[in-house]
Amino acid sequence: MNRKISYALFFCTALLMHIAACSPGVKHERPEQKLTRLTPGQVNSRVTCLRDSTLSYALFLPKNYDPSRRYPLIIAFDSHADGKLPVNLFSAEAEGNGFIIAGSNNSKNGVSWDITLFQYEVMRRDILQRLSIDTARIYTAGFSGGSRVAASVAIFTGGISGVIGCSAGFPQIDKPLTTKFSYLGVVGNADFNFSEMKTLDKALDGAGFVHHLLVFDGIHAWPPASLIPSLFIWLQLNAMRQKLIPADANYIKRIKAKYSKQADNLHLKNDIVGEYGKCLEASQFLNGVTDVSFFSEKAIRLGNTTEVKKQAKEDDRLAQKEAQLQQYYAQAMGTQAEKWWKAEVKKLDGSASNNLVKTERTMYKRVLSYLSLAAYMQASGALKAGDQEKAGYFIKIYALVDPTNSEAPYLEANLLAIQGKDVEALKSLYKAIDLGFNDLNRIENDPAFTHLKGKPDFENVIGQMKN
Repeated sequence: MNRKISYALFFCTALLMHIAACSPGVKHERPEQKLTRLTPGQVNSRVTCLRDSTLSYALFLPKNYDPSRRYPLIIAFDSHADGKLPVNLFSAEAEGNGFIIAGSNNSKNGVSWDITLFQYEVMRRDILQRLSIDTARIYTAGFSGGSRVAASVAIFTGGISGVIGCSAGFPQIDKPLTTKFSYLGVVGNADFNFSEMKTLDKALDGAGFVHHLLVFDGIHAWPPASLIPSLFIWLQLNAMRQKLIPADANYIKRIKAKYSKQADNLHLKNDIVGEYGKCLEASQFLNGVTDVSFFSEKAIRLGNTTEVKKQAKEDDRLAQKEAQLQQYYAQAMGTQAEKWWKAEVKKLDGSASNNLVKTERTMYKRVLSYLSLAAYMQASGALKAGDQEKAGYFIKIYALVDPTNSEAPYLEANLLAIQGKDVEALKSLYKAIDLGFNDLNRIENDPAFTHLKGKPDFENVIGQMKN
């Protein structure tokens, strides 16, 4: 919960939305003219909004989309405006569960909240104009900064049945929440926002929210494909809980049986902590649609065991240590030399991979992940401020703490191009591409590379990305 969104700002945003919707001179097109261009059963990577051609979204329609039916909708926000990423990720389960998925191609980190919310409103209206949507079942989902957008939309605009928040929680608010929606948090155990998501989950206990937190093995990222079915189970059960769709006895029975089998398997492995977590998940997923006393009573019983209490105590210890390490390294940013950072990263890397218990190893991974974000923020901020010396320092730290991240060599290429070191800049760009950098629009519109456009070596870089 890091950022305030004032109610005055929200009022201005709503006013801007109204003005934009009513502005004269906007060319209106019949929805049917555009619908013919949408292909059900596959991801349409760019659907341009009818009222504003600068805004677009990726879209998935079920294969047998029928305009005479009404469909639940998930509007997704990626932190880098890559709408097709979540749409691709969700599309298989969307097909099986009869959902429409739309991913914003404009919402991204660094865009002001008033503009983001305006983009959302234009996109939402466009979808409602084109498609047959069950407006009682509109959901938002997001990753990182996009997760805060997903929660903000639900909090400040309303009309959202549930939110799937991945790797980041709510924006900071200064008044009690009056808008309620179901909330499914999702986070990797090595994510630098892991502690934030755990804290939010506890806070929602006493705030009247139907909620749960799913944790997967991984870093700061959209959840793995293997977890996506659980997201749709949550949405379907939540719709039954809210009486938005009829309760499906057979579906509920299958989910209960699935959880019972998973808990039994953990019991056979003598994984008391895992069994406790699975029973807690089952009771929170199924509460309100069926009798969950078997799971809830078992969770209470397991929660009182020595193993679970010991793990809870260890989790608290690691959370405190993680916070201390973050503070320690934050103070070292900008003060310690590269040699010192190399030694510290080596220690953290060793701790993250040695014979410590898994929870402690994972904590050190979170610290490295935190350092990656901190170095990125400092490096990109220094570049924007024109402080080349400071930018170079933080880019080096970034590459040390997160050597497989394509963003570090991209920022390095940016700095080298600004300094007129074009050959070195191109080498860094190739390195970024080798590490997975694929944002063609960004590189083509980056002012640092303007003077390279048209030159054979730079055009080769563009050609490699296109291929």
